[in-house]
Amino acid sequence: MNKKPEVSVVVPAYNVEEYIGQCLKSILKQTFENIEILCIDDGSRDRTVDIIREYMAKDGRIRLLEQEHQYAGAARNAGIDASRGAYLLFWDADDFFEETAVEEMYREIRKEDSDICICNARQYDTRTGTYKMPKYYLNKKYLPSQIPFSAETVPEYIFNITTNVAWNKMYKKEFVEREGLRFETVQRANDQFFVMLSLAKAKKIAATDEMLINYRINNSQSLTGGFSISPLSSFETLMRIQEALKELKVWRKVEQSFVNKALNGMLYSLKIQTRIHGFITLYNKMKTEGFAQLGITGR
Repeated sequence: MNKKPEVSVVVPAYNVEEYIGQCLKSILKQTFENIEILCIDDGSRDRTVDIIREYMAKDGRIRLLEQEHQYAGAARNAGIDASRGAYLLFWDADDFFEETAVEEMYREIRKEDSDICICNARQYDTRTGTYKMPKYYLNKKYLPSQIPFSAETVPEYIFNITTNVAWNKMYKKEFVEREGLRFETVQRANDQFFVMLSLAKAKKIAATDEMLINYRINNSQSLTGGFSISPLSSFETLMRIQEALKELKVWRKVEQSFVNKALNGMLYSLKIQTRIHGFITLYNKMKTEGFAQLGITGR
């Protein structure tokens, strides 16, 4: 592929032989064709790499990078480093995407030269084959009438407008590099830090209410499926984010939004624990000191 791509789609992949085909098919069908697809295999032990190579033989826009198992954050960072596009998407290998997804997000982010574009999404239940439309991927209750927006214009809701996932956002690469944004190389919640710091730093954030992402749930291979292995991961990440926001001197401005986000996040973390030990560990941490450390106590 000689033509420089305008958008780089970064796809970390780890033991997703069951889903990677559907994922790649949906990306290759995008109406916006000037893209590169960077598949970063994170040390898969199944047929994931073989399937990616099969698709590479059919379409030269796909590139494969391979690394030892270092988790999705490290894979996404490798994708940033290898990308050639002016804009970045971080899509998961077990999800699939509407064919206009790149086109619509690209149009919105370019309209006012924004740093980020957020889109809406729906959930696809692997067990039942049905869709759910939750409100939190793009929470219109907190979305301002004036778009693009930023932490300057809606500091009290900046983190509540969307979730801490990277896959429903397009990023300007120049913004990511200028601000030194990197994904954490931890097993779980590796995109929380990246997403929340990017929302705090962006000068302009665009949005589209179109449901462009189909996020797979009830997938046994998903990282959130075994959250009790490291029940404090989300809490520890939030503490690092809090410290970073204080260093940026924006803490007082966004404190309300952060605290609400942290409270919702910790309650959700309790809800999705799969083992009693994980639940007790997180519950006791929050009760004894966690809520206080996150600034939730007393509100």
